[in-house]
Parts: sequence; C-alpha cells; structure tokens
Amino acid sequence: MNENICNEIPIIYITGFGPFGKHSENASQKVVEKLALLNIDSDLKVKLETDILDVAYKPVLEKIPNKWKTSKPKLVIHIGVSELAENIVLEKQSFNNDYCQPDINSCCVQSKQCLIGFPETLQTQLDLEGAIKDLENNEKFHLKCSVSTNPGRFLCGFVYYLSLSVSQKRSLFIHVPVLSIVHEDQDVAAYTLASTVGYLNKNIIQSS
Repeated sequence: MNENICNEIPIIYITGFGPFGKHSENASQKVVEKLALLNIDSDLKVKLETDILDVAYKPVLEKIPNKWKTSKPKLVIHIGVSELAENIVLEKQSFNNDYCQPDINSCCVQSKQCLIGFPETLQTQLDLEGAIKDLENNEKFHLKCSVSTNPGRFLCGFVYYLSLSVSQKRSLFIHVPVLSIVHEDQDVAAYTLASTVGYLNKNIIQSS
C-alpha cells in the first residue's frame, strides 16, 4: 500500500473488541465508545471512525485489510483488553505465527499464521516513547502508560499484525486493563488515549 495519504479530510480509525470468554463487557469497547464522544475530529481536524470488532479471526481478516484499502486511514489504533495489564500498554510489535487459540466461533486460523510469506515479527515505527513522555508531562493524566513487546497470540496480536503488514508507520495496538481496574477511570482512560492519538497524529504530520 502506498504510504502517501491522499484523503482531503484525514481519517483516524480506532477499534475495540466485543465480548469474549468471561469478558461479558469488554473494557476496550467501553473505552472506544467513550473516546468516540470526545472532540477528536474537530480538535485534530480529522474524521474519526470507530468499530467494535468481533473476537473472531475470519471477520477481522476480511474487515481490516479492506478498511485500509477503502478508507486509506492516516492512523489506525486497535484497542484490546488484557488481564495482565495494570495500566495502559502501548504494544511495540506483533507476531505472524502460533495463533492457536479458538475464537468466539470456536474457529482457529487454519495455518496458525496471520499472513503466509510475511516476516515473523513486524514493529510499529510510531514514536511510543515520545507518546509516553508527552503523557507524563501532562499532570491531568494519572493512568500510567508503558511499552510492551508482546501483544499475545490471539485476536489482539492478529489484528495488529494485519495492520502492521499494511503500514508500520501508521499502526498501533493499545492494551487497557480489565473493567475491574479501569471501571472508575474509563473517562480518564479515554482522555489519555485521545491525548496519545493527538501526539501520534502530530508525529505523523511532522515525519511526512
């Protein structure tokens, strides 16, 4: 895909995930829904598009590459929930292989591979360390952020790898904690993510 962004109004595309397993309410869905209510569009002069994805390989495999092709987004951020996360986690990379866990439809990836013929690991080229430093300098955000190199080998890693395969310069995955941790801080989490989106948007403009 051509890295040139030709939209008159740049599109920022943000996704969360729906329910799965014991997560009858997915924290990523709650945060994305709150994020959609903020004034990112007018503040950043972009068009914000959001989706809640099913936790299923086939629909994601069909939807995400098509979204890149049709909308040509300036920035894509996927958000998911992690039981291991105690704060907001920016994922540095994702993996192509070993997707063995069944999805909500009891389906697996036939080859256990995201994309045949692609590298084992792809990394985002977005400035994650700079984004975290920018948040640390803003006193109104009390939710800590960190960088991880392991998004897991389920739908989180799967969707991230799909987007990284299209553009490492414009893709990111963010893990949020489970609702029991983030419940009272959903608004703060949404504002924190909005600030991160703003920083990365500026980062892309400066590097283009």
